[in-house]
Amino acid sequence: MILSGWTVDYGDGPLPCTVPHAWRQDVPVAWEGPAVYRCRVHIPHGKQCLVFHGVSYQARVFLDDVEIGVHEGIWDAFWFEIAGDGLEHPLRVEVIKNGGESFPVNSVASGFIPFVFHTFGGIFKPVELVTTEPLARPPDKQKFRTDGTKLLTTRSGKIIGKSVKSQAEEWLAKRMGDGASVEQPSEETFGEQAAY
Repeated sequence: MILSGWTVDYGDGPLPCTVPHAWRQDVPVAWEGPAVYRCRVHIPHGKQCLVFHGVSYQARVFLDDVEIGVHEGIWDAFWFEIAGDGLEHPLRVEVIKNGGESFPVNSVASGFIPFVFHTFGGIFKPVELVTTEPLARPPDKQKFRTDGTKLLTTRSGKIIGKSVKSQAEEWLAKRMGDGASVEQPSEETFGEQAAY
């Protein structure tokens, strides 16, 4: 279910908006935020996943005013597992874009050129609630590469409260069994993919 009924608040009160949304269209491009997005979401009973397909750059996500997670990045989707109770809940997402003092352009992967100016902020891809595990496709090629029974990853860090390596190990174990392993390759082993 794609979430709708969003508002965005730049600090002077909520305004209706449609997600996907980028705030470069509403406020000066140099403003880094935080912009506060809100909507209400009905969460059916049972295990659910709240999936964000693209947020630029940092997203702090709150359900019922309780922080459920933080994600930094632009180009990767992320999700949070939540327990549904059949009720409607307020969802709040506080977004800070890169390109300002908090996340300077040269310190984050904001684009395909070393210094990309006039970056954008916002929830620029859909947000949805799904009742099954959202990882139904192979991992992104920029993060993982298979080599026989090994899954190589180019990044360390955290996504959804788990390291990329632990997520890769879970993914690999589900698909290839207990004999598979995950290792961090050198740049020579992985080639150009290792150069983020």
